[in-house]
Amino acid sequence: VTPGPWIALAAFAAVAAPQAIWLIDNDFAPFGYAARRASSGEWHASLEFLATLAIDCAPMLIVLGIAGYFGAAHTQTAPPTTARARNFLLLLGLGPTVLMALGALVSGASLRASWGAPMLSLVGLLVVALMHDKFSADRLRRVALSAGVLVVLTSGLYFAHMRYGAAFTGKPLRGNWPQAEVSTQMSGTWRAETNGAPLEVVAGDIWTAGLVSMNGANPPSVLINGDYATSPWVTRQEVEQYGAMAVWSGDQPEALRDFIGARPVRVWTFYAPEAGPMGRGVDIHYAIIPPAATK
Repeated sequence: VTPGPWIALAAFAAVAAPQAIWLIDNDFAPFGYAARRASSGEWHASLEFLATLAIDCAPMLIVLGIAGYFGAAHTQTAPPTTARARNFLLLLGLGPTVLMALGALVSGASLRASWGAPMLSLVGLLVVALMHDKFSADRLRRVALSAGVLVVLTSGLYFAHMRYGAAFTGKPLRGNWPQAEVSTQMSGTWRAETNGAPLEVVAGDIWTAGLVSMNGANPPSVLINGDYATSPWVTRQEVEQYGAMAVWSGDQPEALRDFIGARPVRVWTFYAPEAGPMGRGVDIHYAIIPPAATK
């Protein structure tokens, strides 16, 4: 037996140890998050997950098709990939995706397509290994040109969607939200309600609370959904001492109801310029849990 596998195992242990310690210290919070997000999946959730990942590869397949990689083999080809290397790439490139899909199928859990995005990292190497006889200087030039056009096209479409999409629907996209205005307004409301106390904790959904907290040199901590189990970096003692501002848009997170209790809830509405004069406003609900010093 060569020392290679043992060296790899030692390197893996050294890299994974800090992450394992963090997981233990934080009660395996990422696994709890995944379990909550993956609950109540339909039987076809795994197929939809795999189909979405396949669609993610469509731009690459289009580029390869334009460049002629699905045509005849080139006369001057590179040496073929060894079976061992090819099997290694297939195992690491497709194995985790297949295992995740099978696990979800057996357990009945749903899967988020974004979870599979890192699993596509080896797709490019797989293409090189499986299509080694199709490469040529001319085809590589066509790949570069096609990829450049595709990048410009998709970037332009994304810009148009973000800049003008709200004008057609009347509903601002999240990318249209004025972060600075939201943060300034909510922070100012907090100071006015608490006699100028610093805002140390913002509780609420990730998006809204995150926007409010992105302000100043000392941003407040975010208590996700008002749930201490989800946000172990915020303690009850801190909230009791410094207070908190609860914010959300859309449906109120369930844990936030208990966090707010019977305190009054108010609404601030903003209008995104991209939505035009007929655009709908976005309501941000908020409640103040005052600091101990102002009670």
